[in-house]
Amino acid sequence: MAVNRVTLEIKKYQEYLLKNISKEYEITVPIDQDYGIGLKIDFLDNDVIVKNYKRNSHNKLLPAEESGLISIGDSLIKINDKNLEEFNTEQKINIVKEAMKKDFISLKFRTFSSACEVNRTM
Repeated sequence: MAVNRVTLEIKKYQEYLLKNISKEYEITVPIDQDYGIGLKIDFLDNDVIVKNYKRNSHNKLLPAEESGLISIGDSLIKINDKNLEEFNTEQKINIVKEAMKKDFISLKFRTFSSACEVNRTM
């Protein structure tokens, strides 16, 4: 029973975060044919999370990091008008692989602000 209670509290907290301190943003970046866009991402059951940045062999910034918009921990929710939240993990992986074959990629992320940032902007 305690586990169910904890799960319920976590879900309530996640809903609170989504409604109160999350924001979404879109970005279109070029794809480097040798290095991609420069993101390492984790595919989870319910989410695709930005894990880290990658750089090219000369330690040059790639498009994702160079944009200055994408943060580690952001959730990738859409690629080229495909809502990733509607697909299972294997389908998400295939969508990412297919999208990387083009010259540009359009990405939509969800990011979370701290409570302090939210209060400052109000």
